[in-house]
Amino acid sequence: GPDGFLYVSLNKGFFAWSDKDSSALSYGGTPVYATRIMNFNGQVLVATFNRGIFLANKGVLRPVTLPQTGQPNAAPDLRAVGDRVWVLYDKTVLELSPDFRVREISDLPFLGSEVTDISDEGDSVLVASARGLFRVPKNQNGTTRTRTLIDFVRINDSLDGGPERHLFSHRENTLAINLSTPWFSSSDHLRYRYRLCGGDTGCNWLLAEEDQTSFSFINLPPGTYTFSAVAVTAIGTPLAPEVTYTFRIAPPWYQTWWARLLGLLALTGLFFSLGLYLQRRRSRRQRARYEKMLAVEHERQRISAEIHDDLGATLSGVRLLTELAREKIAPGPLRHDLEKIHQSITSLTEKTREVIWTLNTEQDSVESLLLYVQKSAQHLFEAAPIRLQVQLPVEVPPLRIPGDVRRHVYLAVKEALHNCLKHSGATWCRLEMTCARHLLHIAVHDNGTGIERTPATAPRPFSSGMRTMQQRMVQAGGSLRLHSNESGTRVLFIIPLPKNNG
Repeated sequence: GPDGFLYVSLNKGFFAWSDKDSSALSYGGTPVYATRIMNFNGQVLVATFNRGIFLANKGVLRPVTLPQTGQPNAAPDLRAVGDRVWVLYDKTVLELSPDFRVREISDLPFLGSEVTDISDEGDSVLVASARGLFRVPKNQNGTTRTRTLIDFVRINDSLDGGPERHLFSHRENTLAINLSTPWFSSSDHLRYRYRLCGGDTGCNWLLAEEDQTSFSFINLPPGTYTFSAVAVTAIGTPLAPEVTYTFRIAPPWYQTWWARLLGLLALTGLFFSLGLYLQRRRSRRQRARYEKMLAVEHERQRISAEIHDDLGATLSGVRLLTELAREKIAPGPLRHDLEKIHQSITSLTEKTREVIWTLNTEQDSVESLLLYVQKSAQHLFEAAPIRLQVQLPVEVPPLRIPGDVRRHVYLAVKEALHNCLKHSGATWCRLEMTCARHLLHIAVHDNGTGIERTPATAPRPFSSGMRTMQQRMVQAGGSLRLHSNESGTRVLFIIPLPKNNG
């Protein structure tokens, strides 16, 4: 063929060969069986069995005419007549123009199946048939071309629209387009090939039923659409030029770009306002907590100062008076009682100092805690037979620590030192204090006899003190670890430190 392909019709189908490939041709997923093949006007014209006429180009088929209705075994013949081609069916004769337009030649004195030979005679065609020899003028009347009109457009079952209206609201989304084509034939029927392109619809050509002139499209989504229709005869011959009607269904206001932009801006503003509200609310809470903390610290500082100035001074005066009275009284029961009073006042004075240290906000630091624990331990072991060793960290982090945490830690360590002094039977006691990875480790280690247990695993009498230390560590947010054997006892206090200097 002119396209460089070799086309062959066999019993198994219609085939195309080229230098690179070969394949069986089909149309619409169905094999095609060719009855005639002809080179016409630079194209390959193919007549098929019950499928109509096709153009073959580079192994691809394109339909020219539809199959003949009413002729189940239609196998047309092709005859060249000058610059045209006659397509001979059993009862019908079609003519293809050089631009592959199809028209039916009507009112002939013979049938297509009766034609045996054709000769071009200039302004006429000489036809030899089973009924005789006939001369057919080339201007023989056939199908007369007309034009298709859009009569009206029905919108939602209402005649509110027309061909001149092209814009509809989103509620006007059911359209019925009515067509009319002035044409009459006593031996043929008019039909329409139509399609609707745009939106989510396909863009495939459909063939309407006979006498169908209204085309309905229901619940179309917003978008731009183009309706196309062509009036054809029963064999697919176009009767009129293609008519088109373009229309647009507008989206609802909430689907327009400006509504979406406003919605996005409103949503952004809402999230911004919500974030700003939450930020302000968090700031107010933080400020309230900070003010409350300042008020508590101020109150602690006031109470600490009052205890130091009033109660501390009073206790110091009473203690001094008992010392003076003790010196003036000779040894005896009365002096012994004064000694007890003096010891009680001394103990009360020390406890008062502990309370003052706990309440004083200026002592809310890790350094103050470690120094106070060291001082208390040295004072406790001052007259004891047990040798005390104290190890402080080389570098103490400048971190604040709440007063209640300081108090719980101090009292727990003091309890461990007191147990070592009274129950361990050790010759030395080591107090180790280290800071690492935001953790404060305080260990009390001795070389005593360890914690003895009865056969029923009952702890020694000071086990209530162990429970108290555990409870204080829980209240301070830390933990306690105990290791004891015949070589001694080691009590480790682990206290988490804040990760900032606030």
